Amino acid sequence: RLANLTTAINRKNEIVILYDADDRLVFCNDAFRDFNTDIADLIRPGVTFEELTRASLERGLITEALGREEDWLQQRLERHRNPEGPVELERHGGVWQLIQEQCLEDGSVVSIVLDITDRKRAEEALHDNERQLRLITDAVPAVIIYFDADLRFQFVNKTAESWYDRPAAELIGRTSAEVVGTKRAATASARLEAALAGAPQEYEARHTYPDGQIRDVNGTYVPHFNAAGHVVGIYTLVLDVTERKRAQDALRDSEQRFRTVFDHVPAAIALKDSQGRYELINKPYEEYFQNKAEAVLGKTSADFYPPEIAARLAENDRSVAKSKSVMTEDTKVTQPHLPMRHVRITKFPVFEQSGKVSGVGTIAINISAEKAAEERLIQSQKMEAVGQLTGGIAHEFNNLLQVVASYVGLLEEDLPLNAETKQAFDAINRNVTRGADLTDRLLSYSRQQPLAPRSLDVIDVLKEMQIMLRQTLGERIRVETAPLINIWPAEADPNQLENALLNLALNARDAMPDGGVIKLSAENIQLTAEDAAAREDTTPGDYVMLAVTDNGSGMTAESMNRAFEPFFSTKGVGKGTGLGLSMVYGFAKQSGGFVEIDSEVGQGTTMRLYLRRPIKTDNNDTSEAELPPRATSRNIGTILLVEDDNDVRASLAAQLTSMGYQVMEAKDGADALAAFVEAKHIDLLFTDVVMPGGLSGLDLARQLVALRPGLKILYTTGYSEDVVAETGQIQDGAFFLRKPYNKARLAATIAAILN
Repeated sequence: RLANLTTAINRKNEIVILYDADDRLVFCNDAFRDFNTDIADLIRPGVTFEELTRASLERGLITEALGREEDWLQQRLERHRNPEGPVELERHGGVWQLIQEQCLEDGSVVSIVLDITDRKRAEEALHDNERQLRLITDAVPAVIIYFDADLRFQFVNKTAESWYDRPAAELIGRTSAEVVGTKRAATASARLEAALAGAPQEYEARHTYPDGQIRDVNGTYVPHFNAAGHVVGIYTLVLDVTERKRAQDALRDSEQRFRTVFDHVPAAIALKDSQGRYELINKPYEEYFQNKAEAVLGKTSADFYPPEIAARLAENDRSVAKSKSVMTEDTKVTQPHLPMRHVRITKFPVFEQSGKVSGVGTIAINISAEKAAEERLIQSQKMEAVGQLTGGIAHEFNNLLQVVASYVGLLEEDLPLNAETKQAFDAINRNVTRGADLTDRLLSYSRQQPLAPRSLDVIDVLKEMQIMLRQTLGERIRVETAPLINIWPAEADPNQLENALLNLALNARDAMPDGGVIKLSAENIQLTAEDAAAREDTTPGDYVMLAVTDNGSGMTAESMNRAFEPFFSTKGVGKGTGLGLSMVYGFAKQSGGFVEIDSEVGQGTTMRLYLRRPIKTDNNDTSEAELPPRATSRNIGTILLVEDDNDVRASLAAQLTSMGYQVMEAKDGADALAAFVEAKHIDLLFTDVVMPGGLSGLDLARQLVALRPGLKILYTTGYSEDVVAETGQIQDGAFFLRKPYNKARLAATIAAILN
């Protein structure tokens, strides 16, 4: 039996040793011998425990005793003789042993030694993990807590210690109520109980730190389930999200500011991604294209435009993205139920932070008003150029008429008058008068026709015009006047206003060959700065609008654009001069007003004439009276005649000579100055106003008056008094005679001046 027992003990992995009462080795199994090969020469019955242990110390086999071998030996001998429990021993090579010793009744000692190296390594690894976990959790800027099932603290990190302003030792094993009080702990109790029931919890709150700071926090409670599926604790994580919240608020504010600016930019803006899908549009885009954002975002141009337009837009987007450049073009946009608009489209690439093109942006600006203003400016410049041309033509034509009138006057005196010659002279004089009337119309268009404006009662003007038109236009045309109540007075030349209204009425009649209705009306208009800006060369203020409306054939857009051009007419050959509306246009502009046309083919036309409301409404007629002709039996005196046109100068010189005056001729201002200095006496300076050579008639007169004060002056020109006034100030006492004039008028004027 003893042999069997010995065999069994030798087969065990554990070391088994028996010492007698004198600590001498009695028995050891093979495991002891195998482990202690370094001291195998000493292992034999009778060797003492101390001898074996000292040998191990001397050979450095007990790691934990290194450097303190003797002290350690004494402590070990004491524990061996008086065992009080297991002893853990670290030996050479990282081997750990667990020694369990027991004293028997006879004083002998049994030692059982277990190899616990694997367990110690596992424990060390666990301790390392715990240390690393502690380092990590203490470094995390978040509160980390583990509660057990009784909601007692089992783990807290450094941040949690700061959170509660207490060290971990004062927290572990206690509940929240014991740490912060029942009232404060109650705010989290419901969420903790829910977590204990197995439901994860997340919350946001404001926390007051011990230093008084109030911070935004985000908390999470995660249940800890054991293998059986029961909740045995709660993991708690609380993050300080103050900076994140501030960043979010700042981002939200920034986005709001961006959106405010984005939506108030006076342009339609859209952003597309790399696939051409709309990502963002602003309010003006929604209004401009009549589409809400929710109906646009995520879609492409192909969803809103015909294939050919969508393809062109997509190609433009690709070109901008590929070239990484900005592209701008002016185009016309036509949409159903909306008027055609001129749009300036700017496309630009949208970049990611890496520099990669992520999409294309589009800015669309409605430039319809700008285009209209450009067209008005072009039209205005054209009309101004035509006006200058017609003014020059009228001046030259008046010179031609003057030559004819002058020589006709001489011929009438020199040739015997009979029925045949009288008929010829009458025809010439009649056509000179017609020519002068035509130049008046040209001067009116070019705003060079002299006006005598005064305050007019518009109601009276329209009533009188209605009576005259009824007598003039015939039975097939019915003339009506709209109710006229509290209409302001208008400032205008009454004769020219009558001519303007008559021209408008005649045009209206011609548009109704089968008869119709002409309606006269008036309205008070207060033109704002915005209204005035939309019109060419117009100032804000009070206006009286006089309208002539017909229900005739109407006008095309081209006809309306050219209506005020001189000689433009849609009537047949010989049925109009094309100067009627030109005269109205010139009269309106010269009066400080303007004319507008509202017409549609087949629906009739309304011509609106806007005249300024006078600042003073006193009805004073300040027009100059004609100089009365004065007969004289003899004309004595010397006249210095200054005229750059040779034919005009020769004809006037002949007339003046026939009247009995001495005439000195000069072709320009310099020639006249030289003649004046050489002359012994000059009674009258008779000079053209506008002359070449840099010295005008007005400049010449000023220099001569400076040389001879009291010199009498008579100005003449084919232009109007307005042009003379623009050239310079007429001297007091000077007279003015506009071409063409006949011999009788010339004689009467000079006689009145000299006599």
